[in-house]
Amino acid sequence: MSTIQELTDKLTVLDESHNKQHNILQEQLQSKYNLVFDQDAYLKSLVSEIDSDKAVYDLREDGLYLTTSIDVSDYSESIEYLESWFSDQSIYLENDILMLLLGDDFIAIQDNTRHNNGVWCNREIIICENEYKSEGEDVDETLRNKLIEQYMEKTGCFPSVGRVTQHGDFFPVNTQVRVSDVGY
Repeated sequence: MSTIQELTDKLTVLDESHNKQHNILQEQLQSKYNLVFDQDAYLKSLVSEIDSDKAVYDLREDGLYLTTSIDVSDYSESIEYLESWFSDQSIYLENDILMLLLGDDFIAIQDNTRHNNGVWCNREIIICENEYKSEGEDVDETLRNKLIEQYMEKTGCFPSVGRVTQHGDFFPVNTQVRVSDVGY
């Protein structure tokens, strides 16, 4: 009669063997799906779209993303392989949304939110709103942008800059003053 340990050891060997075979088959299947996905015009257009003007910025707790919607209904049988294919391209699929992480190093301008107004970087305020807005006045965008540029020059870091709404939408802002803007 087999002991509990002997049976446990046999089960472990079978599980390890089964897992190895399962992993090999899964890798082979992923390779086959990758060939199909590589030729899929819809998927190729989405990969191009997410890094274009058509993508939408989305500010989340873990960073800033470019996003675009995807209809995955035709891929329901292969969704885990599709997720892996996108992941190999540093694109993530979440709830019918493709997301390309731009990073967590960006400057967020909060001018018209209900609280925490000012300019933020790495979750810390770097320029208080009262430095570029007087009580009862509109935001002096030229001054705000100049202060942002000075901050970037001082730190030697030039991340993406954008205005953040109270809903978390992120809109890119060009903080550089152009010669045509000052009338030269």
